[in-house]
Amino acid sequence: MAYTKTKWVNDKTPAINATNLNNIENGIEEAHNSIGNLSLLNTENKDNLVNAINEINTNLLQIGLSEDYNYTTGSEVTLPFSKTTQQIGNIFTLVGNKIVVGGNNVSGKCRFVCNLFGFNPSSAVNSCYAFLYKNDTKTVAVFSTGAGNHSRFSLLMDVILDYQSGDKFELKIGGTANFQLPASYYENVMYIQSITTKGE
Repeated sequence: MAYTKTKWVNDKTPAINATNLNNIENGIEEAHNSIGNLSLLNTENKDNLVNAINEINTNLLQIGLSEDYNYTTGSEVTLPFSKTTQQIGNIFTLVGNKIVVGGNNVSGKCRFVCNLFGFNPSSAVNSCYAFLYKNDTKTVAVFSTGAGNHSRFSLLMDVILDYQSGDKFELKIGGTANFQLPASYYENVMYIQSITTKGE
């Protein structure tokens, strides 16, 4: 219910009475309740809603391919994400083919999302795959959703991870068939965004 404020005028109506004072009290209570319980926020800052929102929104990195990438069957290779398409804040930066966590004693949780779209997988199940590495250790594996006689495939990764200063993330791909990832497709991006953050 929208709040209807009372327009006060010196020495004129409306009167300062229970009805008008309770209108103010009810408006304050409604505004308070609509904010919700700040202690339930998943942020480190639980006292100020604006600061809590900024804590999340000020640390995001989105990257993409600068050019088409052609994979030739063989060992796993680091996918050459080399173009920063959006960066907010300075915790996550692209260094070479890796996402590096900077800052001073920064730690928290982040959401890592990667969406890949490509062509020419073989008819074999799981002919294309992707691995997320954190500090040179395999963390998450995702297999292609395109099996059978499809000429196209997609890989989607959406995970929550812990991070701290100095961590390095990279995406490696592999497969039992040659395939192509076109840079022109908007799907071929990945991004990392903080959910909770401590430090500077």
